[in-house]
Amino acid sequence: MIRELFTEVPAARDIIKSLAEHYSQDIHLTTNRVVPYFDPLHGSPIQASSFAAHLQHDLQEAITRDNYHHVGATLVESYKLIQPKCFHIVNVKKHTLLKPAAHVILIRYEQLVHHFIHGIDAGAKGEHKMDHAEEIIQAVHSMTVRMMLDIFSLISVEKVRVEVETKMERDRGKNDGGSQVAKDRLRNCILPVLLRILQHFITFRQQLHLASPKLGNDQHSDLRYLTSLASLAALSFCKDEAWRGMNPERGTHINLDLLSSNNLHLKEILPTNFGKELVLNHIMNMDLHDVRATPPPNQHICLDARLKFVGLDSERDAFMDEPFIDFKNSSVAIFPMPWLDHTKGIGARAASSLLHHVVSLAQCLEGGANVDEVDVSFANDVKCFEDVIMKHVGKEYVCKLAREFFFDRLAVPSACQQSEERGTVSSIALKNKSSRSLAFNGIVQVNKDADDCDHGEHIERPSRSVAPIRIFAALKFPDVSSAIFSEVLPVIFTLIDSSHVHSQAFGASLLLLLLKESTTTSFHSTTIDSRDQSRFHNSEKILSLGCRTCDCAVTLYILSTARCQLFEMLPFQETNTFRRNAASSMLNRVQKSSYSGPGGKPESLELLYVMLAGTLQPILHKLAQLPNANSMELGRQGLSIILPLIRWDSNTPSGRRIQISSMSCLSSLMMGAYPMMVRHGEKIMAELLSCVGRAQRDLQIQEHVQGKFGTSEEETFSTKATLLIAIHATSQALILCGKHADDVLTRVENGPYVNELKNACFLIREGSKAMVTTQIMSNS
Repeated sequence: MIRELFTEVPAARDIIKSLAEHYSQDIHLTTNRVVPYFDPLHGSPIQASSFAAHLQHDLQEAITRDNYHHVGATLVESYKLIQPKCFHIVNVKKHTLLKPAAHVILIRYEQLVHHFIHGIDAGAKGEHKMDHAEEIIQAVHSMTVRMMLDIFSLISVEKVRVEVETKMERDRGKNDGGSQVAKDRLRNCILPVLLRILQHFITFRQQLHLASPKLGNDQHSDLRYLTSLASLAALSFCKDEAWRGMNPERGTHINLDLLSSNNLHLKEILPTNFGKELVLNHIMNMDLHDVRATPPPNQHICLDARLKFVGLDSERDAFMDEPFIDFKNSSVAIFPMPWLDHTKGIGARAASSLLHHVVSLAQCLEGGANVDEVDVSFANDVKCFEDVIMKHVGKEYVCKLAREFFFDRLAVPSACQQSEERGTVSSIALKNKSSRSLAFNGIVQVNKDADDCDHGEHIERPSRSVAPIRIFAALKFPDVSSAIFSEVLPVIFTLIDSSHVHSQAFGASLLLLLLKESTTTSFHSTTIDSRDQSRFHNSEKILSLGCRTCDCAVTLYILSTARCQLFEMLPFQETNTFRRNAASSMLNRVQKSSYSGPGGKPESLELLYVMLAGTLQPILHKLAQLPNANSMELGRQGLSIILPLIRWDSNTPSGRRIQISSMSCLSSLMMGAYPMMVRHGEKIMAELLSCVGRAQRDLQIQEHVQGKFGTSEEETFSTKATLLIAIHATSQALILCGKHADDVLTRVENGPYVNELKNACFLIREGSKAMVTTQIMSNS
């Protein structure tokens, strides 16, 4: 029926054939235009030609003879005549061949479609009643989906080159995944123009809805599918930012700064203050809390005396407040998006315009949104996808489609499967498989047919990950339900299980976000298959494997933070075993990493610091807060690994950070395993006093050298901070380790040691008395 319908309007089809043949001629290849004319920053108007005016006149005549909607559907259907003239995707070799005139043909085709959508007066559009509405809507839907699948395939290819190019261009592109000229043409012209054409198709689909507003169940389902798929296409290029401008065609402006940088960054997922636990000031605040929170006046006198003793007027300083891990500027924090030119930002701006047109299409699902109200100005705190599209389409439906997209299992419409054109979407490896092959246990179960290609395409091709990550990051409480977790967790587990550190980081960030935005009830599955384990156990296994194998400091910290948040999803009686196993595993990693010593590579010291301050210390601190001495099993192992780190003799800030974090871990370990600390009191006190003595010696040397040659203020302050934490940890050890620790302290006080160390012993005793007083008053 559809084929018979479109044979009735050959004029529109002939117009497209004439356009493709005319602009394929060599005379049009001399143009150097590789930037679309509609880009508000880099574009410029195209000089109108007599041939283009002739095509527009013929199009107007076709509308006069026939029906506006019939001609528009034929114009959309004619995309299958344009596509073979522009590019050919060879999926086996994962590369694309661009036709020499691809950018010229697509721009002229976009101009013609734009003229049809926006240049025809409203009277001509409404003169005729739309006949065969169901067939027209289905044809437009199928061809629009086919174009989006072409866009998804183009951003997934690894190599791209022009079919006819010079030898110099081929030689230059041998080592960079294809010709650089072809890459620039694809990123800055072909993909933006395709997004623009897709925007016109979306607008025409909305016009069809207004002409036939009564939707059946099938059409309503198709509209949801089209809206969700178009959102995936747009979010693959741009962020879901609040709309602060309108379409420049209406005489208004777009905030170009807002739309220029559209890298997928961890800051889109993680909270703004993420990483504060890696700031040494946070560790000091947590360790000195017992002293600082005491009502008695002698408490603050004791703290002030310590600060004055080590030469600090305040416990805050740039060294203490500066994060050791730079999340914002780390290479791991940015997800690779090679299909975008982030300098020019043309594709991002085209996608942003598309996203705001999809908003209007989504509103059609509830009977609203006039075509003339597409570019309404939203409030600054309203986001297109998060606040509008997901509301009308449904969060579970969008997440399900994002999951299908991630695993490359989008269903191809039947109209596209019946295409007889070579090189079209039917020849691209788009597998029409149901998501039922994905059992919820974190493991992708796929039927390994002989014709199947690599199932790790979502890892090899980051284009499959960007849009789903942005969609899942838009989920907020209370929308994160058990059904949402069923769709999202397989994607998260696959990302964490990747060998790429950026995929692991983004997967762990998503899991951390969703755990924070959900409740214990929503996280646990309502029905658990007897063959599958619970979500908690699956998540713990995948995070445990990631923490044991990850060698990137940023990724390891995010994985560990997500793991700690996961432990909060069960009662502490059930998660103590998991916490102890996690601490024991990390202690083993700390021991292996500590062999490099304080003079190791910066990357090794950074990783060791994250293991201590970002992974081990939070777990030990949590175990110390729980009753019944839950760290007893970790006591001997922890002391044998942590005490040698306190013994490090290093003046560098990185070495001091490791010493401070090691003493913080020791404090939590002593609190969580206090019954057995009495047996180890002598060696604990000896190590801590030795650290105090070395810090005092280093301060004297630095003060002596600073007068002559000058020393770094950061180095001096790091030594003072180490001394302050060491005195506090020694006061704790004096209480928890009992008589054996007191005997060591007494021998130092009465022995032939320097007066500075003996003065420190006095502060240690005063600090322990203040802690005991604080505890007694809190108990009473």
